[in-house]
Amino acid sequence: MRRFAGLLIIWLLTAAAPSCNIFQNIGNYECSVANQGTGGDDGAGGDDGAGGAPGAGGDSSSSEVGAGGGSAAVGAGGSDTSAATGAGAGDSAATGAGAGSARQPPGRPRRVRRHHGHEHLGTAVSADCTEPATPVNVPPPPPPPPTPVPNWQPLTTMKLRWIAGQNNIGAGLTGILLSQQIGLTFEDWVLTTIGVEPKPPGPGHNTNSFTSQARKQANTNNGKGGLPASVIPEYVGDQTATMVDPLAMNATGVLFPLSAFLEVKAVTGAITPSTSNWQILGLLDVARNVPPPLMGQYPPPAVIFITTGNTTLSTTGTTSTPGVVAQATTWEVAVWQQQVSYDQNSVNPNNPDLRLEGATCLNPQVYPMAFFGLQVNAGPWPVSPLTSPTTPPSSLAVPGDPDPATVD
Repeated sequence: MRRFAGLLIIWLLTAAAPSCNIFQNIGNYECSVANQGTGGDDGAGGDDGAGGAPGAGGDSSSSEVGAGGGSAAVGAGGSDTSAATGAGAGDSAATGAGAGSARQPPGRPRRVRRHHGHEHLGTAVSADCTEPATPVNVPPPPPPPPTPVPNWQPLTTMKLRWIAGQNNIGAGLTGILLSQQIGLTFEDWVLTTIGVEPKPPGPGHNTNSFTSQARKQANTNNGKGGLPASVIPEYVGDQTATMVDPLAMNATGVLFPLSAFLEVKAVTGAITPSTSNWQILGLLDVARNVPPPLMGQYPPPAVIFITTGNTTLSTTGTTSTPGVVAQATTWEVAVWQQQVSYDQNSVNPNNPDLRLEGATCLNPQVYPMAFFGLQVNAGPWPVSPLTSPTTPPSSLAVPGDPDPATVD
């Protein structure tokens, strides 16, 4: 019964003994304080053991917890003055089958073997503990935050100015100079998005001037001496379309070169033919005077306005001054508008992503039935912030342009 109690105490103490890594810092750690073994002569830890760790002998002053204990040690064997409890003890208050005494310094594993008249129980072997303790009960890392769902809103001229200010666009400028710098930046983003810039590989923005007799006359009538009398649209491109013949049940690809005129505008409110000293009237006039190679077999010339989200194009106007759409329809020029939006849920709210919305034809009646469903500037176009273009906006400024880019 007494032996059974002794074994029970050993099991409980062994289960409560901490791992040698419990005192280590982050990184590798070598258990030089204690060595472990399988037991030895005179007890479960041998005499002349190796420190106070589990499975070793302890010295007379050790407070280690191990197989052989020192003065206060608990282990398999104790020294002469030990109060240890273990498989064997020394002469004093120790209880057990054998005693341990000296302490082995750290380093090479040591095997201790002593021969006595009683049964040999084993050898003490030191251990090299270099692995860090395995964390327990560590909670898993939190999941990444969900990606915000885009929330596209019209990019107003006010929002455009605010984004420009947040990104030091036009810093130090005021008045018309600031307005022009922001306008050029917006124009640069549009032309980069649709692949016109940078050049190459894009075709590059237009720098050619087109004379308009209608604009010249309008500026003569308003007392400005007929000037400006020309327009410089941002881009002049070809129209490629598929003409469907419902009777012959076939489709034919057609090319109408240099018949699409692109203008970028950031205007609060409605654009009218008289906007910017009759610039819009001049654009419609230049477009209507582009002769197709074979009249009636090609789509009509087109003026495409890419604008901020709070920009509109006047429709009917008045009898003396028709609206943009009404004037274009009279001259059989297609008018398209494509607005820009921004993502209200962008990761960077100070420089949100922008995108082009789909282009809408404001007077589809000018298209013959053969071109029903024609779409211009269809994309899809990339989504990017205002500051994404790699070319400087100043490179788009055309010397002598009567209508430089502005935010109105």
